[in-house]
This record gives sequence, structure tokens and C-alpha cells, in this order.
Amino acid sequence: MRIFLAVVAATLVAGCGAPGGAPPIPRSVAAASSSALGAVAQKRLSCKSIKAEDLFVANDGGGDVAEFKPPYKGTPKKLAGIASPVAVAFDRKKNLFVTEYATDSVLEFKPPYTGKPIAKTKVPLNTPYGIALDGNGHLFIADYGNSRVVELDPPYKGSPKAIITNGISSPDGLAFDEKCDLFVTNQGTNTFTESAPPYGGAPVLTGGVGFA
Repeated sequence: MRIFLAVVAATLVAGCGAPGGAPPIPRSVAAASSSALGAVAQKRLSCKSIKAEDLFVANDGGGDVAEFKPPYKGTPKKLAGIASPVAVAFDRKKNLFVTEYATDSVLEFKPPYTGKPIAKTKVPLNTPYGIALDGNGHLFIADYGNSRVVELDPPYKGSPKAIITNGISSPDGLAFDEKCDLFVTNQGTNTFTESAPPYGGAPVLTGGVGFA
């Protein structure tokens, strides 16, 4: 079983199913917010305080990220040529991050998301899934195949700032709350964990009783 979660914030990360193959498979969504909020480290806001902007959908089987304009009913603009995208997220600058499953890497694009990526991770990953960014622009990657969460500093090309393994087992979903606590869904144990900064210690919470 694969479980996913999202904490109410400016960005939503979700997905399901095994990557790869056709027909196109929508895997993850994220909304760019005009309030310039990152995914985390922000005071909790009501939905009315966040202006609706474009919606981005990772289309695994189609090899693209689709960008929809409100009210999200028309034909999307597509950022093509991505090898099995499975997760998307934004930073405060509205730069778009995409997990490229087929190359075991994460790509970064800047608005208007029409050119080549401005950065690509080089740290060895094995089947990366979910991604999230904190308020300081640190990139967190659910390194599913290595049963760890990797933290990278900008520009995301060097060695990890931190490697989180306590309580982690085949992670696939990541999210932050307003305290910067990191939540991870673990497919290996059918649980979710909550870890407090700097995330190196034991989880402050392990949940998921009844998940199967």
C-alpha cells in the first residue's frame, strides 16, 4: 500500500501508483501562489488569502508537466521532455522542481518554465519520489530506493546537507507544517513520521495505526 499526505500550505504534493508506462498517468500536483509563500515555515493561512494561480500536474506516462490556468478546464501548456516526472514543488521564487524518476534526479526550472532546467541534482538517488522545500530553500527528496530523505542546499548540485534515516522506510511523500516539522509517508512500514529540525534524531511521532 502507498499512503500520501499533504499539510495545508501553499503547495500540495501527492500521487499514486507505480511510475512509468502509458497511457499518461497524473502523479503529482502543485499550485503556484501569488503570495510568494514557500511550501513551509509560514503561518497557516485560510484558502481565501491565497490567490488562485496556475496548477501544475506531473504527467508520468506522458513525460511532461502540464500547466493549467484557472479555472483549470482548458488545454494546458506543457513542459515536455521530462523522463517520468512523479512529483512537483515550488520555492519562494516560484521556481519549479520536478522529480525525474527515470534519471534518479530532481530538476529545477525558473519561470516561465519554457527552457532547459537551471539545475539538476547530482547526488546518487535510487527511485526518488516526493519532494518538498523549506522556508530557506533547502530541498528535501524522498529517496525511496535507499530508504532515506536527502536534504540539499541551493544550488542543489553538491553533496547532501543532511541524510535522514531515523524512522524512514521506503519514503514516498513529504510535507512540512508551520513549525518546519517534516512529515514523511513510509511505504515500507505503512506509517507516517514527524521529525523536528534539524531532523537527525528519532521521530517525534510515528503514526499510521490501521494502515494496510
